Amino acid sequence: MTPRESAARTDDEWAPTSAPQRAPSPRPSLVAPAAKSLPSRVRWRPRPVAVAVGVVIASLLLVVGGNMELASGQLRLEQTDSILAQLQSTYAARLALVAQDTSPQQLALGSELRASPREVLPIPAVSLRYRLPAVRLSSAPCCSLTPGR
Repeated sequence: MTPRESAARTDDEWAPTSAPQRAPSPRPSLVAPAAKSLPSRVRWRPRPVAVAVGVVIASLLLVVGGNMELASGQLRLEQTDSILAQLQSTYAARLALVAQDTSPQQLALGSELRASPREVLPIPAVSLRYRLPAVRLSSAPCCSLTPGR
């Protein structure tokens, strides 16, 4: 080998070829691969205080939303209750009017008698202490009961 050739060789070429190669370690690395590539200040780790504040804010928002739903339901209930009260008062007034119009006194005053007063038979009062006799049915015409016809 000439001096020029020896100068042209690199350090790797001068390294002995029989030197033992280092085998890869069988144990895995304790650092996650993604964490190795990012600098430590870029990584974001949630702090327990920030998580607690987030949970408190979310629960307060849920409480406010539930309170709004409850208030709107109570408002609808009040409106429906007032409508029901109006309908009940109207129904009670109409029921009183119908009861007044259909009373026996009003019917007697307002109706025309369909039978003459001589055809109306008096019904005697009967004591309810004693049992009434059995009813007898007859085939006699109705006119035989009313005298003067």
